[in-house]
Amino acid sequence: MQRRFLIAILGCLILCGCTFAADLPQQDEVNAWLQKGNAYSKEGLAGLAIRAFSNAIRLAPENHEAFLARGQAYLHLDHLDRALADFDKTIQLKGDMAKAHYWRGTVYSLQDKLSRAISEYSQAIKLEPRLTAAFLARGECFEFKEKFDKALEDFSRVIALAPGRHTGYFLRGHVFSLQKNYTKAIEDYLEALKRDGEDVTTLNNIADTYMLIGQYDTGLHYLASALKIEPSNPVLHMTLGEIFELQKRFPEALEAFKRSRRHALEDTDFTDIVSIAEGKIKQLESALENK
Repeated sequence: MQRRFLIAILGCLILCGCTFAADLPQQDEVNAWLQKGNAYSKEGLAGLAIRAFSNAIRLAPENHEAFLARGQAYLHLDHLDRALADFDKTIQLKGDMAKAHYWRGTVYSLQDKLSRAISEYSQAIKLEPRLTAAFLARGECFEFKEKFDKALEDFSRVIALAPGRHTGYFLRGHVFSLQKNYTKAIEDYLEALKRDGEDVTTLNNIADTYMLIGQYDTGLHYLASALKIEPSNPVLHMTLGEIFELQKRFPEALEAFKRSRRHALEDTDFTDIVSIAEGKIKQLESALENK
């Protein structure tokens, strides 16, 4: 889920448009290709965007913004090596540039080169100390490396920079949960929920945390809210089954796990849930047969 959360952030950032200025004699033509590339990017048409940015680069090979934009489009298609080459070229042409270091760090993160990613994000922060996305991304890298105190520092910085957004509170709450500091985890999740009351991942994490401290009915309350928003979300049905199982409501738990498996099979984003659900189903069916 964490890495999906990271990809979700990338999708939002990649599709934002920029305006560019060209330096070379073919300025009008270059700008036209850049504008087309931006338009394609906003529509999620990364392949066409790459073609447009490549035409701009052909006409203006020193235009660092064109390389930066094309790198983001390559990243959108998971062409990580090509994206990295474009971000390298951006820095070669422009020198230190916060956004280029940020995107280069993102490539390294997706390649599981977390130390290199952290270094890039740190350089981006040094150049642009209010770059919230870099704190978010570096904090997730620290979390993956189980450097929880550093992750908490970064997510706290995100909250300070963007107190109205739910993301910093959500991620800090998740780290507190990993540290088994469930009281603080719930506090942060509830703050996140105040800022986005329909975020089902937050609702699920609140339910899961209440489950961990034995407050099952409270967990079920938050799950009910989440299921009203996304009734086919397999993760929600998985959590529901786990709570029912702990309450020894085994037939209900079995049905919840079956729903989780069925919905996971319908959505390729949740294929990892299928085997977990099948294991739970097999275990409960065997237990119920032997009663």
